Amino acid sequence: MLEKFSQELLASLNPLKYPLLASKKISNSIFFVLSILLISCLLAGLLFWPQANLLNYEIKQELEKIKDIDVNGRIHLNEDIMIPSENPWLYATDKKNKIYNDSKIFIGPEIVKYTTFDDEYEFKVEEKWEEKKEKLKPAISYVLTFLLTGIIAIVFLILLIKYLLIGLIIGFLGYLLLDLTPFRVQVKKSFTTAFYAMIWIIPLEVITWPLGNNWLLPIKEIFYVKIYLLPLLLYLAIYVFAVVCIVLVREEKPQIEIEWN
Repeated sequence: MLEKFSQELLASLNPLKYPLLASKKISNSIFFVLSILLISCLLAGLLFWPQANLLNYEIKQELEKIKDIDVNGRIHLNEDIMIPSENPWLYATDKKNKIYNDSKIFIGPEIVKYTTFDDEYEFKVEEKWEEKKEKLKPAISYVLTFLLTGIIAIVFLILLIKYLLIGLIIGFLGYLLLDLTPFRVQVKKSFTTAFYAMIWIIPLEVITWPLGNNWLLPIKEIFYVKIYLLPLLLYLAIYVFAVVCIVLVREEKPQIEIEWN
């Protein structure tokens, strides 16, 4: 699997090899897009990690500015809250002297407990803010980690939809335009080429995001998803050149052969 992906990766960087890539299944090219996007998101996450640590530090510093928090309100429940209902990670109750130890977070009328990756913390509701503050700091790192993980997952899905749509649109338009000329290409090969050419746009946009990528010249924003001019022009140029190679080589019997499964 890894060897096959490595071969496809190297071939996708060379438009002259696209006559071979275009003969592969569309599902292979879509899996290639997914793999490249996943790797790019992981690399972007590593680049963003120092900023996340800085945010964690700044939040803890801001907590020091709070002199005291006085909460006198009481919550009365019809029944205990369990999220999810089976094996809950959050358990809340208004019953005194009741503690549920199997949840990650327990909220009671007198005590609050939470578990992080490496330890368990608890504090009494009536404790002074100075005592609570030190016990809350580990929770900040814990919450930020889960938030960032969720954000990365959501961003990954949004970007996957974005790049698949771009590939479908370019592949379809390329097929229609070529169909009007003597240099026709099969619709499958047009789509496959469009997806494999994503190697020229996905890493450029995704990996540079934590460092700031306005230099890529954003031209359109659709539902908070930006379209950048420079990567799009590069992508279109590679797609056109790859299609020209496919037409010239007449890939039914390519001159260059690569063995992979």
